[in-house]
Amino acid sequence: MKSKLLLLPLVASLGACSGGHDEGPVNPPVPEAVPGLISGELTALNKDTGAATIGNHQLDFKGAALGRSANLLEQLHVGMLLTVQTGVDGKVDTVQFDDLLTAPVSFNDGKTLKVAGFEILGVNNISQFKLKQMVEVSGYALDSSRIQATYIAADDDTESSLEGAVTKLNDAKTSFMLGQVTINLSQANTALKNGTWVEAEGLMSSQEVAGELTNLTINSATVEIDTPDFDHVDGDVEVAGRISWVAQDLSHMVVNQNLAVGIQQSTQFEDGSKAMLKPGVMVEVEGSWDLNAMRLNADEIEFDGDNDVSIELPEFEAQGYADYNADTGVMTMNDIPFFVSPRTQFEDGLNKDRSFTNEWVEFSGYQQGNDYLVQEVESDEIDTSRVELEGKVVDGVGFSATLLGYQVINNQLAQYIGKQVEAECDRTPDNKLDNCSVEQDND
Repeated sequence: MKSKLLLLPLVASLGACSGGHDEGPVNPPVPEAVPGLISGELTALNKDTGAATIGNHQLDFKGAALGRSANLLEQLHVGMLLTVQTGVDGKVDTVQFDDLLTAPVSFNDGKTLKVAGFEILGVNNISQFKLKQMVEVSGYALDSSRIQATYIAADDDTESSLEGAVTKLNDAKTSFMLGQVTINLSQANTALKNGTWVEAEGLMSSQEVAGELTNLTINSATVEIDTPDFDHVDGDVEVAGRISWVAQDLSHMVVNQNLAVGIQQSTQFEDGSKAMLKPGVMVEVEGSWDLNAMRLNADEIEFDGDNDVSIELPEFEAQGYADYNADTGVMTMNDIPFFVSPRTQFEDGLNKDRSFTNEWVEFSGYQQGNDYLVQEVESDEIDTSRVELEGKVVDGVGFSATLLGYQVINNQLAQYIGKQVEAECDRTPDNKLDNCSVEQDND
């Protein structure tokens, strides 16, 4: 997560051919064409030669020891997530470490390991890590409480660093949550919005209760907004990761909770089909960056094996009259705030930079904690008498149940309180739900 950017020299590799053959010129071997930027797991590394593998690409780090980062190869370890840029000759130009967090172990009972409140999955020998020990973790954020680790090791840093989507941002924009960690700023950051992906660093304080660190807090934190923007990349972009969310019409998705991906009619699929795009699936996406939409338009999506995992991010889909404030990134329907981020896709002529009031829209996304993070907004067909909704049914004030702020009459959804459902209902003239057809979501 430290996002350390290391510059490597481009070293030309020259070879010569000799011999008495008179068969015309001998062409040198054509190097593998690689994307201009590759983000993924380091799966092989030869520290003697600098040869490395990320995804399907054989990369060359040799010569790094001659640059300003003399010990780069010693810092690299198999399993780390890296983002590398390549030069015109296919050699590595820059390297960025993409570790998700460096923080103290907050719980370890020999069966479950937590770091900064995040449960760390995929670690074989968790007994080696002790409570309060600082560790570095590379991996994929599955949801607001779990990380699938690809690399974990003890770390000698004293300051913690972590990244994630902002939730519970206060009005003064001086405090918010990253997972289970409270982030306090010494002064307001006006660019912050709920749903924005950030990196935060600072000294973490906590209290130990029954063998677990609680009240995890970073005060006077340094915060950097980390919105993907690959417009500077010369060539294609390839990103590997877990699918976090997929649009119902399969027109786009979110990878690693932070990268919007457009799925086109021309998108090719390797080792699978479009129908296999589901949360938790591991993919490699290659394509070009769309600056206007702030997304990676996929030319090719490759499915990476059968090690899919469950993603515990409850999805929602809503229809109704909504107000949208482009300055705050908040869309409000039925007095519920829904949070728009830079990765949110606006369709049908709507614009994330233009506010609107009392517009009938359809929007969808997922919940992180109790916050609704919007991934897509569409201008819906104007049929206000019937709505299709997906979300969690909750207790209502004066009503037996509500769904996404709609009050449900005649106790129709009382049996589903606390459960995730898909419902198609009549919308009454006073904005309530009736005659609901319900399907419970068992995922």
